[in-house]
Amino acid sequence: GFHYTPEGQLTTQFPLVYISWLASFYSFFGLAGLIIANAVLLFIFLTSFYLLARNFVKEKFVYILLVLAAASFPVFWFFKFTLSENMALALLWISILWIYLFIKEQRLLRPSTQNLEKSDDPNKKNILSPNLREQENDKNFVGGFFYSSFLISAGLLVFTRIEGIFLLLSGFLTIFFFTRKNPFWKERKKFLIVYPAIFLAI
Repeated sequence: GFHYTPEGQLTTQFPLVYISWLASFYSFFGLAGLIIANAVLLFIFLTSFYLLARNFVKEKFVYILLVLAAASFPVFWFFKFTLSENMALALLWISILWIYLFIKEQRLLRPSTQNLEKSDDPNKKNILSPNLREQENDKNFVGGFFYSSFLISAGLLVFTRIEGIFLLLSGFLTIFFFTRKNPFWKERKKFLIVYPAIFLAI
């Protein structure tokens, strides 16, 4: 985990994201902060797992899955130590959650403003169209929030574990697949591609 430079200085080989996370808790709580830091990551993982599971199975089965996840070997083993896998597990599942919420938000059934504007009834155009546009704007704002949240969590994962690169790329491909027919995102390709590149470069 550590090695000496030619100048004789001791440097770490651990990812900067995780050691910075641990250092921040250690500075406030001492050695107990390491336990608290891992506990927060475990909470993020279990919460993300729960929020995802409730979208696919009935509520009574969600808690069974949650108990099984909490009692799994990686949880018992990893969180006993200060391992980068602890942060990777939390960032992985919360990134998957953001991707799912983004796709779900974009695929909700709603009236089409484009079809409405093609209507021959001027009253429908003048009365309903602004309301639908407002709904579209709200949806796109929420979608942008989910996308930005995914970008942040997946970006941190890249600097936590090398596997994060795969998640980031697969996340982009998944988002592109489900938004390629959305007029809003077609007009904002820079938001989907250029901004993430700038973020990662920084």
